[in-house]
Amino acid sequence: VVLDAAAPVGLSILASGARSPDRSLEAVIAACEKDAACASRYPSFRAGLAAVLARLDAGPVKGVAPDPVTGKRGGFVLDRLAVGNAIRVALYSRSTAELLPFAIAEAARDNWAPILGLSIAAFDERLSMGAQFSALCAEDWRQADALPPAERTGQLMKDGYYSFFSPACAIWPMDPLPAEMLKPFRSNVPALVISGAYDPVTPPDLGEQTVAQFPNGRHLVVPNGFHGNSA
Repeated sequence: VVLDAAAPVGLSILASGARSPDRSLEAVIAACEKDAACASRYPSFRAGLAAVLARLDAGPVKGVAPDPVTGKRGGFVLDRLAVGNAIRVALYSRSTAELLPFAIAEAARDNWAPILGLSIAAFDERLSMGAQFSALCAEDWRQADALPPAERTGQLMKDGYYSFFSPACAIWPMDPLPAEMLKPFRSNVPALVISGAYDPVTPPDLGEQTVAQFPNGRHLVVPNGFHGNSA
């Protein structure tokens, strides 16, 4: 078997995924600080991000900006959850993660258009939300819902990853997950687990826990990889 962007059995991604974006974002910031061109162009990346999040903690921001799809100017409202989620999803791929220094710098200058663009750029129309709810709500949300809030809270997202899905999962029709599906297991099937060093949702430490379930397994970490690297 080949497991790309893997997490171990019994883990709720809505709990671990609240904290793993913090690690990925820190890695992107550190990479910018080590790169001469990025550090010169965006010397306040870290401070700008802190300022943007502090402003959003005080309340939503409102304004007028071009629609990222149509180009027409219109009103927008962005709160901490929306911006945190836009940053989180931008960390899924290199093409959007590389835009974060610029997007954060512009947001610190009260230009929120790049953040709006990132929130749209990360949306994949091929994704079936119904299928995602059916799997994620049964497998991950129920586990996260039973945890203390502190165990599903991070710095960037706070408890936003859980609360983002919670309204839908609370009403989505689902069958209870069989208890044996959450139990640790061991398999002698040869396994290749692939992780991306910058992955914000299934980082290498989860890949390491996954491959431990396969005595004949190997774990490949792609140094500059994000989420999904088998291609």
